Amino acid sequence: MIKAAIKSTPFLYKSLRPCAKLFRRAQRALHRREIDRFRNHCRRLTTLVPEAAFVKVGANDGMTGDPCSDILLADTAWKGLLIEPVPYCFERLRKNFHDSSRFLPEQVAIGAAPGRAPFYYVDQEAIKSLPDLPPWYDQLGSFDRSNILKHFDGVLEPFIVEREVQVCTLSEILRRTGIGKVHLLHIDTEGHDYEVLKTLDFADHAPVVIFIEHKHLPPDRKAAMRRLLRENGCSVRDCGADYCATFYAQTHR
Repeated sequence: MIKAAIKSTPFLYKSLRPCAKLFRRAQRALHRREIDRFRNHCRRLTTLVPEAAFVKVGANDGMTGDPCSDILLADTAWKGLLIEPVPYCFERLRKNFHDSSRFLPEQVAIGAAPGRAPFYYVDQEAIKSLPDLPPWYDQLGSFDRSNILKHFDGVLEPFIVEREVQVCTLSEILRRTGIGKVHLLHIDTEGHDYEVLKTLDFADHAPVVIFIEHKHLPPDRKAAMRRLLRENGCSVRDCGADYCATFYAQTHR
C-alpha cells in the first residue's frame, strides 16, 4: 500500500528511487558476505573435527545452484547424506556424488508423517516443449501441487508428474543411516523447509551449521523458523534467499 502511494506521487517516487536502488545494492552485498561467511564455515569445519558429516535435504543434482558443493566434493574429509525424491534428479545426484565411501544418496522425501505420500515434480521432457524454461525448473518438487502451478502462470500444469514416495522424518533417516553428529545441514525444499526442520530432534542431532532456504515462506513461517532455530541455541543470519544458523556453543568457542 505504501509502495503504491509513493508510485502515485511522481516527484516523491523519482526522489526516492535512487535511494531504493542503493539500499538494494547494499543488501545484496551484505547477503554475499553472509554466503562467503557460510562457505568459510564449511572450509574450517574439517580442520576442527576428525570426521565432518553433512546432510542435504532437497539435494537435486547436488551441484546446480548449490552454495557449497565444490567444497564438499574437493575436501575428502567431508562425508555426507544426500536426500532427493525426484527420480531423474536423483540419478544425476548419484553420478555427481559417486564416491560410495564418502557419500550416501537416499531417494526419499522428508515429512512429519512417516509412510508414503504423493509427491509432485516437473517432467524433464517439459524443456522440449518449453525451451525458455530456466534451468531450475527441475527444482520445483513439492508435496503441494500448487507450489508448482504458481510458477510461470501455470504453463507447467501438463508436465506435472505425481509419484508416490517414501516419507520419513529427518531424525528417523539419520538414525537409520547411522549418522550421529551432523556438522552441516543444508535444506532446500521449495517452501517445505520449515516442515523439514521441525522433524529434526535437536537434542540428538544438533548441527553445527544449518543453511536453510526461506524465500518461498510467508512472513509468519519465516518468523516461526527463526524462532525455532533460536530456541535451539542458534544465531541466525540472513543470506538473502536462505538463513545461515550457527550454534552459539560453536561460534563462541
